[in-house]
Amino acid sequence: MQASNHGIIFSLSKIFTYQFYFAIQKIKIILRQCHLIPFSMKMKHIYWPLDYTLRLYPTPDVLILAASNEMWKSQLDDCLCINPKPFAHGWGYYQPNINEYMSKEHGED
Repeated sequence: MQASNHGIIFSLSKIFTYQFYFAIQKIKIILRQCHLIPFSMKMKHIYWPLDYTLRLYPTPDVLILAASNEMWKSQLDDCLCINPKPFAHGWGYYQPNINEYMSKEHGED
């Protein structure tokens, strides 16, 4: 079962934690500002010749972040946002034809 909250879809089977809440807030900020480093000009140093490499315009179909140890995935607008679990605990893969991220544990087939 899924619930929607301001365009964000998350699984109700997942325990809603503050860590997940803050991850959703980070995703919202990153996608709304269309930049991977969404800080003010005073807080970040910019190397202007390479700044274009951090821009997210147009909005990507999938955004994979390594923000914490907890695995989560969320859909915001048309972008699937994923934080994969550490490789020591398993692995995952993205299928672009169905826009889905699959997670596997070590030893699963």
